[in-house]
Order: sequence, then structure tokens, then C-alpha cells
Amino acid sequence: MEKLKEFIEFEIFRIGEYSFTNSKIITVVLTVLITMLVITVIRKLLFRHRLESRYDRGNLFSFFQIIKYLIWIISILLIL
Repeated sequence: MEKLKEFIEFEIFRIGEYSFTNSKIITVVLTVLITMLVITVIRKLLFRHRLESRYDRGNLFSFFQIIKYLIWIISILLIL
């Protein structure tokens, strides 16, 4: 357990007071993967056949793009 803690807290480099560690890399990768998963689920929900028949495909695509950008902005803010 101690070795794992050492690996996670290992400092790769430091710039001023900011240190770049393995835990930050893991956090960034997990956040990006979860964001991509959420976007994929939302896309599948929006572009189901039933929903596409009620709304114009272009309107759904525009709505999905807005949602996608908002989700990416939120995930980037969480990473920072």
C-alpha cells in the first residue's frame, strides 16, 4: 500500500508552487474518459428513432453540440 501511495504522489516536475504528480495525470485521464462516456450516452439518447421523428435532425444536432460544449467546459473547469 505504501508503494502505491508513493507512486501516486510521485512528483514529475515542479514549476514554482505547482507540482505535477501522477495523481493529477490520473485525475485528468479519468475526467476525460467520464466526459466522453457521458457525451456518448447523451448522443445515443438524443438520436433515438422516436426522438428523431418528432424533431428535425438539424435541430437535434445543434442542441447536442451546445450540450457537448457545455459538458466539456465543465469538465475542463473540474480538471483545473
